[in-house]
Amino acid sequence: MGGHAPTGGRVVRVAVHAHGGLGLGHGDDQRGLGRRHGVSLPTGPGGRERIIACPAPVLRVASRDVTISEVHGVTVLSYPVDGPLLAAGQDVLDLIGDAFGSNAEIVAIPADRLGEDFFTLRTRMAGEIVQKFVNYRLRLVVVGDISDYVARSDALRDFVFEANRGRQLWFVADAGELDRRLAA
Repeated sequence: MGGHAPTGGRVVRVAVHAHGGLGLGHGDDQRGLGRRHGVSLPTGPGGRERIIACPAPVLRVASRDVTISEVHGVTVLSYPVDGPLLAAGQDVLDLIGDAFGSNAEIVAIPADRLGEDFFTLRTRMAGEIVQKFVNYRLRLVVVGDISDYVARSDALRDFVFEANRGRQLWFVADAGELDRRLAA
C-alpha cells in the first residue's frame, strides 16, 4: 500500500499483532519506517491493521516516545530523558529492536537514563551495554553532561577519550555536538 494520504502525508502501514508487537511498512519500502518518516503508532486490539498518515518524526513504541531523524545522511533514533533506567544489558535489547524497526544506524540515549553503574567501569555495565550494540552493528551515542563522573574516575576519562576517537561509541554533551560530529 503506497501513495499519499489525503492530507499529503506519507501512508504508513501499521499492524498491531496479538502478542503486542508491531509490523511497520510504508509504500513499497519494506524496511520499516524508511529513512525520513516517523509515525505515532495507534493503539488497538491485537491483529488489526491500520493505515495512518505520518506527518511527525516521532515513534511511540511500547510506551516509549522516540524520535527518528536523519542527520547528515545518518538515521538517528533518539530517546527522551524521561523513561526507565537502563540498568542491565537486557534492558537495551528493546532499544536495539526499535533501531532495527526504524532502520536507525545510531541510537542516542540520554546519560541520565544509564545510571551510576554504567559510569562505574568496575561494574562492567558499560561494557555489557556497549557490546550489545557492537554485536548488532549499531552505533551508540550517550548524550548529556557526564563531567561529574569523569572527574571522579581516571579510567572513565580515558574510556570516554578513546571511545570518542572511534565510531562505535560516542559521548556528546548535546544534540548539537552530535550534529557536528556527524557533519565531519
